[in-house]
Amino acid sequence: MKKILILIGAIVLMLSFAGISGAKNYTFTPSKPDMYDLNHHYAYTWGIDWTLPSDEVITGAELTFEQISNWLDPIVDPNVLYVHLLDSAPSGVKKLQDNIHDNLFVDYFEGQGIELMPRIENLGTTPQDITFTLTASELTQLALYVGDGNFGFGFDPDCNFYNNRITFTTNTVPEPTTLILLGSGLVGAALYARRRKN
Repeated sequence: MKKILILIGAIVLMLSFAGISGAKNYTFTPSKPDMYDLNHHYAYTWGIDWTLPSDEVITGAELTFEQISNWLDPIVDPNVLYVHLLDSAPSGVKKLQDNIHDNLFVDYFEGQGIELMPRIENLGTTPQDITFTLTASELTQLALYVGDGNFGFGFDPDCNFYNNRITFTTNTVPEPTTLILLGSGLVGAALYARRRKN
């Protein structure tokens, strides 16, 4: 009995390593990596066509702005960048004329998808990296959004935001059911081999 317990423990340990080693990262960058430097005369959508493999689950996701800055000191020109995770968006980068909301601190995407918080606001002229790490509830929504093979982001800059690149990264691991089935098969094979030996 002791040998069986040791064997089962070894299998569980092996499965946990299998889950870690099966982890994957998917990184997306818009076709225009800096999104046209997020000019305040426009709102922007970035549509991503991607289907989560059926045997994987999303465990984390980040949206990163590399070296983002405002064109003027926020004391002279206050600024806000609204960012939304959207259920769907046309593939690629689209510029939407935003004269009505131009620099009025009104969110073009209000009521659409999920606004990522805290907002990017009152940035200075010194470039910095800013990352949104999606929360558990946002990851749940992301998993629903990717179900039809398309999701996206909406950006409404109420000022000009220079940046070098925007990226979105998702982290996945094998679905727990897959690991459980694998583990059950290994335990069954071990027990069968033990019985044949006896």
